[in-house]
Amino acid sequence: MDVFYSGSTLGIRAKGKMLEKLRTFFRFAANREWISKSPVSPDLKPPIGSSRAANKVPFTDEQLADIIKACHDSQGLEA
Repeated sequence: MDVFYSGSTLGIRAKGKMLEKLRTFFRFAANREWISKSPVSPDLKPPIGSSRAANKVPFTDEQLADIIKACHDSQGLEA
């Protein structure tokens, strides 16, 4: 499992999510006694920065100001 995880070329957030899903799946399999124990070692840590929220703002402040100005101009309002 360590070789599989360390060989991943995903980004840091995707790699962190993948580790979370692997742990969840193997915990489920171990609880159902399909496997004796999880192959995901507890010392395997997600990459640094993987829990940081993604920047979800698609526009810069200048672009937002232009959009608001365009909306006001199209409705004949003052900015």
